Amino acid sequence: MVAVDARGDNKKRVGEVAMERQLRIMVLDTSVTSRKILEVIISREGHRVACFGDPLEALRFLRRHGPADLLFLGMDLPRMDGFGVLKYLRGEPRFRSMVPIALLSSRDGILRRVRARLLGAQRVVRKPLVQMRIVSLVSAYQR
Repeated sequence: MVAVDARGDNKKRVGEVAMERQLRIMVLDTSVTSRKILEVIISREGHRVACFGDPLEALRFLRRHGPADLLFLGMDLPRMDGFGVLKYLRGEPRFRSMVPIALLSSRDGILRRVRARLLGAQRVVRKPLVQMRIVSLVSAYQR
């Protein structure tokens, strides 16, 4: 049974408690700090999160376990940058359902933002990461 609360959000009912759909979220970024911040924020919201610093390891994980719902993607990665990851994901039909969110540093300019969007990033977020912004992005994709 699906209930709609006062804000119009769809929720699944478990017993008497309304539960939002649990998302599978991947974080791929070289910054250990960014990965940990996102992991804590996302897991506190009740979602499953897998964090990686290496894009090839992350892509192997996706091939084994299927696509995530959301992907927080850093652009400066070893061996294959975030733009290469976006290009790869868009070229693979089984990963097209994933919603990539590009993570840009404060020193990145408009050209990197535009390039990320052209390669498939649904949103672009500038670091430093703010909890309310991350929760808002995740909540937007639960519906």
